[in-house]
Amino acid sequence: SSTAGNVKRMHMELGGKAPVIIFDDADIDAAVEGIRTFGFYNAGQDCTAACRIYAQADIYDQFVEKLGAAVSSIKYGLQDDPSTELGPLISAQHRDRVTGLVERAMAQPHIRLITGGKAVEGNGFFFEPTVLADVQQDDEIVRREVFGPVVS
Repeated sequence: SSTAGNVKRMHMELGGKAPVIIFDDADIDAAVEGIRTFGFYNAGQDCTAACRIYAQADIYDQFVEKLGAAVSSIKYGLQDDPSTELGPLISAQHRDRVTGLVERAMAQPHIRLITGGKAVEGNGFFFEPTVLADVQQDDEIVRREVFGPVVS
């Protein structure tokens, strides 16, 4: 009872690197649309963002192509523009962290950049909506939460 006055109500987020599994018999267009939405809402700054995708080999290339096309159409910009789908990251420091993770991933010879991949020049802490393909389970981009608009 002497400590009860100091106990704080809290909420713990236990998500991170939320995986999505796409099987050969999946509706690829529906999966792409879902990831376009749920991988990039709040600029990917959410612990439940659909940021780690596993697709079966028979549909992998088709899925990557369709996802890249869909993600490249995401409009980023200021929140007061009604056509904006993707806002900025929270700070310059965080944008630099996301940039570093993506640059280190792209330095790996087996990883392909499908779309995006860099910070946006100008005002704001924007990072292009990004899709990386052919990542491996032990790659940093798979193991660490990016917390930005990056799907691998």
